[in-house]
Amino acid sequence: MDGRPGSQARARVRLPCAEHGRTAGDAAGGKHRLPCTAGRFGRSACLTDGDVPNVQAAAPAARRGGERRRRGRRQRVPGGARQGTLRPEHGLPATAAGALPGQTGTGPAGARPAAGPLSGPAAHAAGRVRSQRGCRRTRRSRPRHLTPRPQSGRRCSAGRHRARCAVPKSTPSACCSSQRGLGGRVTSPAITSKQGHTSEGCGTVTSIDDKHAGLLASGLNLGAPVGPEEVLYDGGSTRPFEFGRILFHPRIGEAFELHGLILSTYLELGAEYGGLGHPVTDEIDDAAVPFGRRNVFEQGSLRFDPAVGVTQEVFERQLVPSVTVKVVDGTFVPLGPGGALTLTDFANAVVGPGFEPLIAVVGSLLPGLLLRRVFDTHTGDEIQVMIDEARAADPGYSAPDFNNFLAIDCPPGFDTDGLAAALSQLAGTVEYAYTTPLASDPVVGTSNPLFSRQGYLRPALDGIGVQAAWAKGADGSGLQFIDVEQGWFLGGHQDLPTGIRLLGGHNTAASFPHGTAVIGEVIGADNTVGICGIAPAAATRVMSYNQSNPPFNSFQSRQELANAVMVAQAQLRFGDVLLLEAQLQATISGVKHLVPAETDPAVFAAVRLATARGVSVVAAAGNSGAPLDQFVGPQGRHSLDRQSPDFQDSGAIVVGGGSSAPPHGRLTAPNPVTNGKVSGFGTRIDCYSWVENVVTCGNPAAPRKKDGYWTAPPFGGTSAAAPVIAGVCLLVQNLFQTLNPATGAPGKIPATRMRDVLTRPLNSSPGAPGAFLGVMPDLQKLIGNEFV
Repeated sequence: MDGRPGSQARARVRLPCAEHGRTAGDAAGGKHRLPCTAGRFGRSACLTDGDVPNVQAAAPAARRGGERRRRGRRQRVPGGARQGTLRPEHGLPATAAGALPGQTGTGPAGARPAAGPLSGPAAHAAGRVRSQRGCRRTRRSRPRHLTPRPQSGRRCSAGRHRARCAVPKSTPSACCSSQRGLGGRVTSPAITSKQGHTSEGCGTVTSIDDKHAGLLASGLNLGAPVGPEEVLYDGGSTRPFEFGRILFHPRIGEAFELHGLILSTYLELGAEYGGLGHPVTDEIDDAAVPFGRRNVFEQGSLRFDPAVGVTQEVFERQLVPSVTVKVVDGTFVPLGPGGALTLTDFANAVVGPGFEPLIAVVGSLLPGLLLRRVFDTHTGDEIQVMIDEARAADPGYSAPDFNNFLAIDCPPGFDTDGLAAALSQLAGTVEYAYTTPLASDPVVGTSNPLFSRQGYLRPALDGIGVQAAWAKGADGSGLQFIDVEQGWFLGGHQDLPTGIRLLGGHNTAASFPHGTAVIGEVIGADNTVGICGIAPAAATRVMSYNQSNPPFNSFQSRQELANAVMVAQAQLRFGDVLLLEAQLQATISGVKHLVPAETDPAVFAAVRLATARGVSVVAAAGNSGAPLDQFVGPQGRHSLDRQSPDFQDSGAIVVGGGSSAPPHGRLTAPNPVTNGKVSGFGTRIDCYSWVENVVTCGNPAAPRKKDGYWTAPPFGGTSAAAPVIAGVCLLVQNLFQTLNPATGAPGKIPATRMRDVLTRPLNSSPGAPGAFLGVMPDLQKLIGNEFV
C-alpha cells in the first residue's frame, strides 16, 4: 500500500468473526494467523476481506457511513480529535499516550509510552485497514510480531497482530484529551454535558457521542451502538458498542474507550462496581511489557501482555498527610471553590504585617506550601443557605466561618506537628492548627432465612425489638439515608436495592466488605433470601471520604472526611439520617487510641450544621477501648466529657458496642470467634448495640460475591453497632409521621429530639453496670411511651 498522504491505493478491510473464543496466550503463540474479536485464529474462518480506500480515506468514509446511519444527525468532533502530529506515512494524528503523574521509566506503574499512530478494535470492523502487501509480509515463516522494530509487531488487547503496514494502533489518544485529566487539581466549576452529566473535572466535557465521533475521525471504529446509554451509580454513564464500550467519567468530564480482552476482563471484574472505578485513559501502550497494552483506571490498571493475557494491578496509593488551619472567625480569607493561597498570599491578605519572621519560619518548614479550603465543594453562598436553614430549625445554632477552615497538604513523612505548632503562633489570625487525624473503617415478620440469626433485631433485652415498629408500618419510607465511609460493593448483591448512588470520592475496593455489611444492616431488602435490613424502604446513597491527590488521577490519596460530611448532609433534609462510619487516630494519656470522627474540629463543624438542620447524625465511637472522657482535642479541651465545662455537643448520636448476650457489657479484649471489638466508652456515648455476632450482607473473603454474608465470621465492632441505631432513627421518624405522639403533632422530629427519645431510660435497655456505653433503644417500649 502506498502510505503517502493523499494516496488512493486500495487496502483490505478484515471484518471479525465474533462467534469463537481463544485465549490471549493462544493469540501470542499464533504464527501466521490473525485473531477475530474473541481471539480465534484462521483467516478463512474468521476474517472476510473487502476493498476500501487506504487509511487516508478510511476515517472520512467511516464518518460518512456513520452520518448516513444516523440519518443526517450531526455529530461534533471534539477539538482533541485533530490534535497531535500528523504522521506522513500513516496519515493519522498521533500524540504521546500519557502516563500518570510520577510515572517515568518502567515498573509496576508503567511508563509514558512513545507517541505513535492510532487505531483500536477497528481490526474488528470496517475501520481496520491492512494492505495486501502488508498481509503477505506478515505471513512469513517468522511472525513479525516476534521481531521488535518501530511500528511493527504490535498487539492490542483484542489479540490481533499488527504489521508495519497495519497502521492504526489500538488507542486514539489524539482524539481524546484524556491526558489533560491526569494533570493538576480541579479548579473549574461543575459543568453539565449535553447528556446531562455533571462534571467537576475540566473545562470541557467530552460526551459519549462526541467521543465516538472523535474515535471514528481518528480511525478507531467501535462499531455501532448495541444498547442505550446507561447512567451509572456515581453520575457517570456507559454505552456498549459492537466492538467496545465508552464510559463517561463524571468527575473528570471526559469519556474513555475500552475494547478487546481488557474490556472483557473489566466486565468480568464487575465493571464500574468492581473496585477499579472508571477508566482515566483509553487503551495505551505499556512500555513495561514488550508489545503490551493497558487501560489505567481510578484505582488500578488492566495490562495486556501477549504472552500471558490480561492482569490486574491495584494501585497502592500513598496517603498524603495534611495540616488543618482554622483562621479566626471574622477574618476574610480570599478563597473560593478550587482555589489555593500561597504562603505569601496568605501572609499579605490574611495575616498582615508584623509576623514576617514567623512567616519565614513556616516557609522554611514547607517551601511552596499551598492553603486550600477544607469545605471546598460548596461556595460560601451555598453554605450560607444551609446555615440559614439550621438557624430556622435550631435558633440556638451558632455557625463558625466555614470558609476559614483551611488545609495544607504535606509530603509523606513530613513533620506535620511541627508545621501546625508554627502556624499556631500566628496569634490573632490562626485560632488553632493541628495535624489532620487519619480516619479508618471502625473495622471491620420476615421470610428471610438468615433473619433468625440477626439477634440484634430481637425483642429486648436481646436486641432493639424491630418487629414492634414494623407492625406499625415503619420501614424507612419517605426518608433519605446516606452512609459516609470508604467503599461498598454496589454491583448487584441479592439483598441490597439497586440504584444506590455514590455521591463522591473513591469507592475503595478494600472496604467493600465493610461498607456492604453496614448498609445491609440498615436497608437490606425484605425479600425471600438472606437477611432483612432495619429500614429497607429508605432511599439510600453513599459518600466516600477517600480522594486522590489531585482528584482521581494520581498515586497519592488524601482523606477529606470533613468535606465528605458536608457534601452528604447538604443532600439531606430535615428528618433524614446520616451515618458516619469512621474513627480517627488520637493519643490519650500517651496511648494511641481510636476515637469518634467529631473529635476533628472541622468534622465537628460539619456534623453540628447537619444536626442543626434537623438531620440525625449517627457516629461510631471507635474500637480501641478509648476512655473518651480523657480525650483532649486540638483546642486543648476535654471536648467529649459531658461533665466538663469544655464539653462540645455536636448533636450527633455516638454509638458504642456491647456484647451480644445480656447484660451487654463492654468487651475487654477482641474476640476472633465473634469478631467482637473493644468499644470506646465514656459519658459522650449515647447508645449501644451489638459489637459482635452481627449477621449481615457482605463476605470478607469474597467481597464481590452477590450472595455473600457475614456469617463465619460475623460482622463486628462499633461499625456493626452504629448502623443498628441509624436504622432505628429511620423507623422512629416514620412512627412520628404516622402515629399520634403523646407530645406535639404528627410529623418529623429534629435531631435533638430524636436523640432524647432514643436515650430515655423508659425507652431503652441499659448496658451492664459500669460499661459507660449508654443505652440500647427498645422499640416496643418506645412506642408505648411516646405515642397514644
